[in-house]
Amino acid sequence: ILLLRRRRVLPPALQGCKFVTLAYLRKVAASREGIRRCQDLPPEAFGDPTKARHLVVVSHRWMDRYTCDLRTDSHPEGLRLHTLLKKLDSIFSTAGIGKGQGFLGGILRFRYSLIGGSDVLIFFDFMSLPQVGRLDDGSIVPRTLEETAIFQECLPSM
Repeated sequence: ILLLRRRRVLPPALQGCKFVTLAYLRKVAASREGIRRCQDLPPEAFGDPTKARHLVVVSHRWMDRYTCDLRTDSHPEGLRLHTLLKKLDSIFSTAGIGKGQGFLGGILRFRYSLIGGSDVLIFFDFMSLPQVGRLDDGSIVPRTLEETAIFQECLPSM
């Protein structure tokens, strides 16, 4: 199976995209760190799409221009992160066992529930492409020339 996965090749324009591991998203939520822009994530946040079992692409509305998420009293890790993990964990955790529709759906959900968090990669635009940032003092952190080139190359292919 790993040999088949290594045949997966992203289109050239998407080579600059990064994919965040489900395990890293779970860690961030548990520590209540919240979502951070791509450039601020550690290398271990990302996985190799040529080796991962599943690639998940998320499309969502940003709740904030510079964080894409909104922290609340009930969701200190971030509302967007909470809802994203709730959905992913309903499929890729033991919570998803037996939740599929019909016999085949139940078997697929059981199989998905056995997959580790490092074998599921998520394209989540704010964490997968270089973004403009904002410091605590409110000043804006623009993309570098290299980051802008990556962003501009990937954007038309989405």
